[in-house]
Amino acid sequence: MQSPVVRLVVEREREITAHSTVSSYKVKATLTDETNELFEVKLNEDFATQEDAQNFVEGMLEATMKVVSVETKPSKRSPKAPFITSTLQQEASQKLGFSVKQTMSIAQNLYREGAITYMRTDSLNLSEEAITAAQEAIVSSYGLDFHQARRYKTKSSSAQEAHEAIRPTDLTKPSILGLDNQSAKLYSLVYKRTLASQMSDAQLQKTKINIDISNRNEHFIADGEVLSFSGFLKVYDYMAAEDKLLPRLDVGDSLSLVNLISRESFSRAKPRYTEASLVKEIEQMGIGRPSTFATMITTVQDRNYVIKESREGVQRDYQQIEIVDGVISESTQSETTGVEKNKLFPTSVAYILVDFLLN
Repeated sequence: MQSPVVRLVVEREREITAHSTVSSYKVKATLTDETNELFEVKLNEDFATQEDAQNFVEGMLEATMKVVSVETKPSKRSPKAPFITSTLQQEASQKLGFSVKQTMSIAQNLYREGAITYMRTDSLNLSEEAITAAQEAIVSSYGLDFHQARRYKTKSSSAQEAHEAIRPTDLTKPSILGLDNQSAKLYSLVYKRTLASQMSDAQLQKTKINIDISNRNEHFIADGEVLSFSGFLKVYDYMAAEDKLLPRLDVGDSLSLVNLISRESFSRAKPRYTEASLVKEIEQMGIGRPSTFATMITTVQDRNYVIKESREGVQRDYQQIEIVDGVISESTQSETTGVEKNKLFPTSVAYILVDFLLN
């Protein structure tokens, strides 16, 4: 089972090597309404050349802007299913920085201590007892409105239903005394994911505002989102700081430019695999079983076909054109690109192996 894993890493590396970087100029701006409330917008298209971007920026000094449409629609977010082996490995990597092997070792110990159910499973099922226990915990802590019983179906036809999804054995315990720091973090992740899977949807209002620019064919777009009912997000990770809140605007409202940046950006190749993203890939392709995911990922490293390492990036210049206080300025800025943290790289032996097997 190791050779398909090596092939995935090699093929991704070859895609990255073959990628040809293309630059373009993106535009974002800060506008204000008649009540002097600030909000961010982006241009609906990019410019291929610095000259095109320059012409646009110069034209903005004389432009007027007004709202031409406001689209608001309700939306919702639903909780994810409780953990199976692969999703636990992925989430622990992304949120806790654990390796696949580390996650399974900690989960094994939690299982031996009776804290969680069996950690090698591809079933999304929760027992009726667990669903009832989750209901009691949710209603007690957050109220009836936050509860919604859910029964998840396993998509894979080859999934084994002998085990439940990974969950705490006792849902009255958000934490367990005596656990070491890493075990406590993983247990908390499992507990919150399980509880959230039995909670109400989060309710949001999505807003999209189109803004006309008097002397251009392009237009600005403002996208925002307002959380009206937190639902499961009360328990399971909601990055509210990333959501943009917009002022209340109506069609025909006049807007003023506060500042604007047109920045040269560069196309990117597909990212290299992390252990977590590689587990997700092999699971989707039907390679291996939950009990073998961690072994497959670690074996190719132990045998020196794949190495996991972090690499420093390189400095790259980019061009930037700004309007600040009604004045245009141009500058050459520098950024670090190509930084890699705990990514998987093929060794020279991996290339030889894959080519040999393909032939």
